Amino acid sequence: MKNSLISETRDDCRFCTISNKISRRPFDHVISESKNYFAIASLGGFVNGWTLICTKDHRLNLREDYRSPEFKDFTQRVADTVGKVFGKSVFFEHGANLAGSATGCGTEHAHLHVVPYSHDFVEDTQRFDLTKSWSKSLLNVDEGEEYLLMANDLTSLFAQPTWHAVNFAESQFFRRALAHHTAQVQCYDYRASPGEANAQATAEILSSQMALTVEVQG
Repeated sequence: MKNSLISETRDDCRFCTISNKISRRPFDHVISESKNYFAIASLGGFVNGWTLICTKDHRLNLREDYRSPEFKDFTQRVADTVGKVFGKSVFFEHGANLAGSATGCGTEHAHLHVVPYSHDFVEDTQRFDLTKSWSKSLLNVDEGEEYLLMANDLTSLFAQPTWHAVNFAESQFFRRALAHHTAQVQCYDYRASPGEANAQATAEILSSQMALTVEVQG
């Protein structure tokens, strides 16, 4: 068993309960899903439209998923829907590999952030922390290694993302960077600033848009 795979589902995991259609809060429901993935509104989303794409099985990172046609197709579908309503999105992942690691930001379930952002997120984030060494290529980290991964668009995400092999685990790196970019530094911590109203609005809007898309396709 890989280090990044814990179990199929876990009763104490918020994302697993959402995947199993158990809602703890009004916005804790699936917006869209495929066989192995589902999308939800992000808790602590201080940018309108902030969405998460999660695995249905309980794993710590998406290291292998970037090679999955299903993951690529589902991410495209979610990003297209977010884009229609909220504008161009960027993508990032805190790639944890150990339960309890600060890299995972307290969320021990693999997920990709899809966030509306009209500027160059990669360049802005590299300038935000000049101490990090970034690579621009297909993700190439050892099985036990943690990473940070980001991309300005879907083509880059699946062909040439920008990533950093983590030497020192730190919590909510990309959230801190995005809060800095958008002049909302006080909102970076999803625990202190859960933004439930934003999450609820995002869930309602995107659920409605997804339903419309399904009707048109049907």
